[in-house]
Amino acid sequence: TKKLYNQTMTKTLYLEYDEEVLSVLQKIRNSAEAEVVLVVPKDARLFRNLTGLRLLKQEAEKYQKILSIATADERGRMLVKRAGIPVLSAVSQSAAQPLEQSASLRLRRGASGMGDVLVRPVKPLPKVSTKSSEAQTSAPVEPVQSSVSELAELIGPKEESPKIKLPEPVKIPHLPFRYTVLPALIFLAVLFVLAVFILPKATVKVVPRTEPITRDLEMQVDASAGVPDVQNLTIPGKRLTQEVAQSGIYPTTGVKNVGEKASGFVTLYNFSKNSLILKSATTRLEVNGKSYRFLQDVGSIRPTARIGTDLEIDKSSLIDPVPVVAEGAGGDYNLPAGAHFEIYNEVFGHQPDVLYAVNANPIAGGTNKEVKIVSAADIESARADLKSKIGEQVRKSLSATASADVKLLDNAFTVSVKEEKVSRQVNEEAESFELSQKAEVTALAFSEPDVRDLIVERIVRLLPENK
Repeated sequence: TKKLYNQTMTKTLYLEYDEEVLSVLQKIRNSAEAEVVLVVPKDARLFRNLTGLRLLKQEAEKYQKILSIATADERGRMLVKRAGIPVLSAVSQSAAQPLEQSASLRLRRGASGMGDVLVRPVKPLPKVSTKSSEAQTSAPVEPVQSSVSELAELIGPKEESPKIKLPEPVKIPHLPFRYTVLPALIFLAVLFVLAVFILPKATVKVVPRTEPITRDLEMQVDASAGVPDVQNLTIPGKRLTQEVAQSGIYPTTGVKNVGEKASGFVTLYNFSKNSLILKSATTRLEVNGKSYRFLQDVGSIRPTARIGTDLEIDKSSLIDPVPVVAEGAGGDYNLPAGAHFEIYNEVFGHQPDVLYAVNANPIAGGTNKEVKIVSAADIESARADLKSKIGEQVRKSLSATASADVKLLDNAFTVSVKEEKVSRQVNEEAESFELSQKAEVTALAFSEPDVRDLIVERIVRLLPENK
């Protein structure tokens, strides 16, 4: 019959919610048991990243310990499985209580290799008395004999198994106080005097050598992700939807000149071979970048004739001067006599050498008077400011309902305007205007610790082995 003896020792460690990885590593190192079970509460700091769990596994393998984790945290169970650590659904009652320092013998039948296992606790050895050597030799040791009988019964008949002999109790001689403690105290006192008054001393500060690491990482926030993905640089996001209303009063920056418009008369010169008709709605006169219009349609513009060897213009072929007015108000439209006007017509086109106009008298009467008006740029600027205010309102609402680790970027939300009201129209004279909006905001928030943990795990993965 083959006899196998196995001593099983299990240590159950109950962790706190905010316990760090370094503290857990220290507990695993200090544990004398071969198997360690970690009981971790929900939302514990240990489940913040995958790197810490992998460090726990490496440390347990280094010290030849069997590590397993029991938790009710679903996200934590996923991370533990990814780290390669066995997951327990619950902790048994025997594992939850401290184990006594007692051994168990397991006997397997050698014939089948899969026989029943008989487990029986071994009684502890008797305490050794130090009163006298005579008492040691005369007093019988009943617990030892009882243990031998129990072992013999456990192992089997005498002829089929070797006899098990337990060691005899060790006799420890008792020394007086003056021979044990007093010399040790004197030795410690001498060491203290040497260390304080005679031997030189120095304070040495040991610091690790560090070096900066720079990494540019572009991460993606995904509302459908459950846990951070270091391979694809994806972190889980939380989608938020909220209806908000904002309004504001904004000053106008547009300027409009409401002064008088300049006006006068021009003479038309038509060197084409046909009589022309110029309508006021489709004709524009320009000089020095300023535009002017006819006050009325001009018809029967006959060709301009030339006479004499010098080809002077026959003034009798010209029509009477035509009244014109500036398109805008202001003194900039006033012109001296003799200005050359180029004519633009939708039908005739632009032929400045064939059709043009000249004013015999000055174009005058334009005055300046500027007022503020609502411009299109003012309304667009107000909309951008209102969008920023809506984003700030969403961030404040998020900070009031979520933890401080939840973040929302400036461009991580969309604003869908449901209703908008503007108190003034574009080009309307006003010093200010009011803009109000009702909008639906859809935002995507994320956890800042997830970003930090993903960065650390990515850097650790890319570091060389000697770092």
